[in-house]
Amino acid sequence: MIKKAPGVPPGASTTKISIINLSIMKLSVANITISVLFLRFAFLFREHESNIKLPVKGK
Repeated sequence: MIKKAPGVPPGASTTKISIINLSIMKLSVANITISVLFLRFAFLFREHESNIKLPVKGK
């Protein structure tokens, strides 16, 4: 017999709740990963742009 977590009303399915929690956790991990990658590429692009020497007219 499967033991239910404390606080779960009788007749409630814990598997559906755990699947929802796992999918939310996967989404948040994916969002954090995408955000970190975006910030890294933005930082690298900014560093690359600042190293470009623009020709100065009049000299």
